[in-house]
Amino acid sequence: LETDEILKKPNDIKGIEGNDNFVINTQNLPYSETDEWTRSHGGNYNLKYSNTSQIKKENLKNLKLLWEHRNLDDEQIKTKWTHSIQINPIYLNGKLITVLPGNKLIAFNPNDGDVIWEFSSDKGRPTRRGITGYVDKKGNEYIFIGFGKNLFKLNSKDGLIDKKFGQKGSIIINAKTAPLVFEDKLILAG
Repeated sequence: LETDEILKKPNDIKGIEGNDNFVINTQNLPYSETDEWTRSHGGNYNLKYSNTSQIKKENLKNLKLLWEHRNLDDEQIKTKWTHSIQINPIYLNGKLITVLPGNKLIAFNPNDGDVIWEFSSDKGRPTRRGITGYVDKKGNEYIFIGFGKNLFKLNSKDGLIDKKFGQKGSIIINAKTAPLVFEDKLILAG
């Protein structure tokens, strides 16, 4: 989303998870929780909420498909799409990043659907529940995603493995969810 399309943070988010009585006061939440989408389900609070003015109930009928990407042909779907994918895409500095059938992590230009980079691993299937995008204090952009029992750290600009992380770019962990980054510390669920 363009920066000028982001609304000022509302005082409250109402109706989370279909419950209109459920209210979260957003003034105490970090900017990243309502105005960015760098982790599956939005952010570390898992709100599934974006503070955008671009899409609202009134203009849903006017939305048009700009592009689509088909990762597998009909025959490949029968053989390569062997499990469900339960990861929603993230948005990180102009890139829409998601896991698609065929066990690939792909970064797209969200405006035209052009593929920026692709990543896959022979370590197993992608984690079914989570991608984390992270920009460090120096402005370096990273993606954390699991394949099999390995958690990889990728450069989000080009999709290459950060070989300085763990053992040549990955650590062995059997997590099924996206890690959390807090004050430059990587926090993992066991």
